[in-house]
Amino acid sequence: MFARQLIIFLDSPTKAPVIIKKQATDCLEDCADDRPEVVKLRIDNIIYSPVGTSSLIDEQKARVEIIAEIFTNVFPQTCEEWNRGFSRDQNPEREIIIWECIAKAFLKIDQVKFLSEEQKKEAFDLLLTRSMKSAGKVLKEFKLKVFSRRAAEEILRGYEAPPIPIVVERRAN
Repeated sequence: MFARQLIIFLDSPTKAPVIIKKQATDCLEDCADDRPEVVKLRIDNIIYSPVGTSSLIDEQKARVEIIAEIFTNVFPQTCEEWNRGFSRDQNPEREIIIWECIAKAFLKIDQVKFLSEEQKKEAFDLLLTRSMKSAGKVLKEFKLKVFSRRAAEEILRGYEAPPIPIVVERRAN
């Protein structure tokens, strides 16, 4: 899904365009000697897979509608935009499951009545980053603005799935 892709592609001098290839199936920390190169790329260097790379079945569309509703205040996208984003994925089911894991953890935070929209947005950003990195790496690299480290740790504990980094493939122009 497009938002998970946006998180890691920042600040690289690399000018070669890249295309989203697939998602790694295991956490990078679990890879041995065949560990892929980890780079951060500029957003404008990404060429996304075309819309319609995959088709969503009705059951997936219903699940995406729920995801869109859960994140409407912190990541306002229409259901059509969400569906279009998932249709770019090689495996939309895997991405939908990841977003459901983020939603499950987010609902624990969203239910707290005294949290501001800014706090909810930071919680969302923490969980989105956590979907791609271990909690330890998120805490080390994420610049907290509104939460203390202890509160961030608690938020991250709500995300129960292993991190699934995004893999890109370099392509010649």
